[in-house]
Amino acid sequence: GEVLLGNLDGATKIVHGGIAGKLAIKEWDLTTDGCSYPDRIHLKLGDKLRVPYLAPAKSRDYVSFYAVNKSNNNIHDCFDLLKTEHGYIEADLPEGDYKLTFHDPGQSINIRVVAGTVLHSSDGSGFVCGNTSAVQYKSPDVLNISNVSVNDDDVTITVANSSSHTRVHVLCSTFVPEYNLFTNLATPATPLLTCNLSNPRLDLRTVEARAIADEYRYILERKYAKKRTGNM
Repeated sequence: GEVLLGNLDGATKIVHGGIAGKLAIKEWDLTTDGCSYPDRIHLKLGDKLRVPYLAPAKSRDYVSFYAVNKSNNNIHDCFDLLKTEHGYIEADLPEGDYKLTFHDPGQSINIRVVAGTVLHSSDGSGFVCGNTSAVQYKSPDVLNISNVSVNDDDVTITVANSSSHTRVHVLCSTFVPEYNLFTNLATPATPLLTCNLSNPRLDLRTVEARAIADEYRYILERKYAKKRTGNM
């Protein structure tokens, strides 16, 4: 049999309460868009912040954006710096710390902008080293499906910032499945970027007549002792 529910504009989930001893509780997720957001983004001063944006338009109902202090407390509202374009929410930011929050799905992204030089290590990782901080750095270009268009014969999917490792999965179904397709296909959480690294500039201090442990004294004395010829 069938149950006609009519137009469900704005509905995100259907729940059937089940029948005791006969039918278990069932849920159907009706959301059509999803995105895996990082917990933290690091930018070099001059980089553009670009994050996939699922809402139809820039609105305080969907997103909030604040400058924050080192304790992650809001300092002032930066919502006016945001703009939307081609499926992204974007901003050109001065140096500092920020927090971008999407009210649905209720996730916040901590953002740090550092004025400094990008240095790359032998393992391929990068760091932005500034005057007072150094943070782990990766390319600000974020993978995103920027557009989907459909006509009588074709479905065209536009993928922004793709690479040779990018894969697109297309699934077709007559009925809404009992499980969330996006959740089952989503990749594991991306590794958290390292922040608050030690200042690369180290202070040198010298101390006179300071007693050291016997182990260190023994090592230093052996190191600088006069070298003599051993027994032959």
